[in-house]
Amino acid sequence: MRLSRRFKESEFARLLSDTGRAAGVSRMKAALANGAGAPSIAIVGAGPGGLAMAARLKSAGLSTVALFEKGTQVGGTWFDNHYPGAACDVPAYLYSFSFGPQAHWSRKYPTQPEILEYFETFAAHFDLSEHVHLETEVLGATWDQDRLCWTVNLKDLREGSVRSEDFDIVINAVGQLSRPAIPSIPGLAERTAPVMHSARWDDSVDLAGKRVGVIGNGASALQFIPPVAEQAESLVVFQRSANWVLPKNDRAFTSTELARVRRFPALGRLYRWWIYWGLELRFALVRRESPLTRRLNETIVSRLQPLISEKLPAAAVVPDYPLGCKRILISNDYYKTLLRPNVTVQLAPIVEVTETDVRCADGTVIPADVLLLGTGFESTEFLAPMSFVGRRGVTLNDVWSAGAEAYLGLAVAGFPNLFIIYGPNTNLGHNSILFMIEAQTRYIMGLIEDMVCDGIGAVEVRPDVMDQFNSKIGALTEKTVWAESCHSWYKNESGKITNNWPGFSIVYWNRLRRRNRTEFILHARNPK
Repeated sequence: MRLSRRFKESEFARLLSDTGRAAGVSRMKAALANGAGAPSIAIVGAGPGGLAMAARLKSAGLSTVALFEKGTQVGGTWFDNHYPGAACDVPAYLYSFSFGPQAHWSRKYPTQPEILEYFETFAAHFDLSEHVHLETEVLGATWDQDRLCWTVNLKDLREGSVRSEDFDIVINAVGQLSRPAIPSIPGLAERTAPVMHSARWDDSVDLAGKRVGVIGNGASALQFIPPVAEQAESLVVFQRSANWVLPKNDRAFTSTELARVRRFPALGRLYRWWIYWGLELRFALVRRESPLTRRLNETIVSRLQPLISEKLPAAAVVPDYPLGCKRILISNDYYKTLLRPNVTVQLAPIVEVTETDVRCADGTVIPADVLLLGTGFESTEFLAPMSFVGRRGVTLNDVWSAGAEAYLGLAVAGFPNLFIIYGPNTNLGHNSILFMIEAQTRYIMGLIEDMVCDGIGAVEVRPDVMDQFNSKIGALTEKTVWAESCHSWYKNESGKITNNWPGFSIVYWNRLRRRNRTEFILHARNPK
């Protein structure tokens, strides 16, 4: 695999000009050439967000960048999640960066190996390897107001040693879906027989002929259940409630289609925007009490009726919450898998896990050689378990005790020069998160440009600006179906919606096109 042959430095500049950034890049390069100090920048996480940020910084002439990744390879979630059937639920031509186009996707919805290869190629194209520090965990950081820098605590996972380094800027790109959520089921932690989360898949465990139990039925479980069911002697899905599952319009691209896109790159860009607007219009489905959503809800339920039987009761396939309250899933083979003779759905809650079986509240005891966890992630605990101490010794954990908040999802009052990619209230339930990441990296680049060119030592969002922004976000989220009474990873334990952007993504993109300096506290650079 390789990035498009047209993807060269000139192409990068042209694509940046499409989003209003070429002038800023030139301004920063000129300032650096004239002796402006280059800030030292630490990026936490070498997934899509971290790689995109590093690529933009390096292309703007900033080489004082360190990218810390606790894993053994770049790729983030696409390196961690290599379970059978792992794939993207956003079409390939939109699940890639506009400044790193890929004209060689094999199918509409790419699988994990192809996506991982894309990000590896992206990193190689920008020559990011010299900036990446693998198997290095960021434990946290403390802001030094006198020196206007962050002291970052790092752990070398190979040696176990801990050290500290100073950086002018810290950019967190760990995402929302990086820490597996392990359910608190009696006996689960003590079990020595195989138990593995979808994001910690152990390829050495042979599932052929095994009695497999699957706890949870979220997006990852819907993907690995069909291929696992083909290997296992039996498979039992322990399910709290059914999901809304729509067909996945997937197929392989023909050689003719791929040849046309390679020959006429504009076709790929047009196809990308066609996908974008098709998905963007789906935000209408998450409006609370939307007539469109209600009609679609009724249509889907009516089409599920033929599946209902003694083997598959209504509660196993018909959701008990409004469409869109949780993530809407896509699959072509999940329902067919549930109808297999070796597959069962168990609706009674689990009360205990033992070395050999799973025991349920209705008295059922189900043998299980292997347990697979499709239980999602600790999505509302942003940046955990890292500890960040800002001005006046205030910790980010204390500021976020009632739920994570940030201005535009990327800056927090009291924490100068600390930025977040894919932060609070920037997840999407209807479109590509890479679109949001591009907007965020562009905005952060603009702030860094101001720092370099105008002698600014630190940038901090004003508390009143952040509070006003989050008050509006809170009001908008109450108008969405996410606020209905369902349990989802979009909310924290108190019910606050901390993860999703409550509007069209184009609105977020437009809001981040320009910076307003009056929204920030600017600290002059200390004389060297």
